Amino acid sequence: MRNAAASIGMCGDVMEMTNRTGQAVGLTLIGKDGARREICKEDMDAVVVHSCQVKKELGRLAIITVKSAQIGIPLNLALMIAKKAMGKNYAAEHESISKMFAKSEHPDSHRRLEEFRNFGLAGAEIAYCGRNLSVAPIKAMDLLGLFYEVFYTNEYDLSEKNVRGREIVDAGANVGLFSMACAALGAKKIHAFEPVSGTFGMLEANVRANGLEGAILPVRLGLGQENFKAKISFNGSGDACASIVMNNAASEHEEIEIVRLDDYLKGGKIGFLKIDTEGYEEQVLLGGAETIRACKPELSFSAYHKPTDKARLPEVLRSIRADYDIKLNITPSENFHCV
Repeated sequence: MRNAAASIGMCGDVMEMTNRTGQAVGLTLIGKDGARREICKEDMDAVVVHSCQVKKELGRLAIITVKSAQIGIPLNLALMIAKKAMGKNYAAEHESISKMFAKSEHPDSHRRLEEFRNFGLAGAEIAYCGRNLSVAPIKAMDLLGLFYEVFYTNEYDLSEKNVRGREIVDAGANVGLFSMACAALGAKKIHAFEPVSGTFGMLEANVRANGLEGAILPVRLGLGQENFKAKISFNGSGDACASIVMNNAASEHEEIEIVRLDDYLKGGKIGFLKIDTEGYEEQVLLGGAETIRACKPELSFSAYHKPTDKARLPEVLRSIRADYDIKLNITPSENFHCV
């Protein structure tokens, strides 16, 4: 086993690393043949290296639609971790990406990503703050991206202090990793909003696999400023870039129901609100204005989906409640943390 980070230990059978905020985290991929692949710091570095490479190429690739894509990575990782620098989803022909890789100054990173791309994932285990969490089957590259965001960089600033005993809202739950992390930290209840049917099924499977039915309530709804039906666009179940306002070139679309958070909670109190809704953050904030005004929950929301987000979203929050201390975290994703 490679001692890949400055601080690595063990949690059960999972190798642990120390994340940005000092928490113990680890990820083990389980293959369809039973093989176990423990993720180390160099693997996470590979994710970042190629995400940054592809981010530089987004302008050149902008004219190529998602439908022409022949690969699922590493561009999807760039879209998840480099965070769609141009505010849209892009994809590229396999040959274009391959040529870019051929010029890479990081052959080890390339080799690692190719290994993960070809890894037949049957499941995974995440070690987090002394607890092992099971993850239902998902594409290995998608899981790496989600693990990187939620656990390895802790971009939403989760801690036992701001989660334990609180009621949490997870807007943009995807397959549930953020909600699972909150449950591991002792949250009282997590309302996990995921409107895409296939992804919602994966969220439910992860809740069942970890015996978290009493802690996580999966809700197949989207959150917004009004109650209405909308079209969401995405590229397969588990797509972390599913969006109502972007991704129109996506391969799949569904009609979903949008509700205001205030109407859903009906006066109920929450202690933490996380919003990562692919360009719909402002609408979620406005639809939860009464709750935010009454409860002043701790907030963590994305600041990168639109070019105006870093200026506009703090204005929206302060128009609801002016006494928030708003901090921009760069992990390298950009998120506002508000207390």
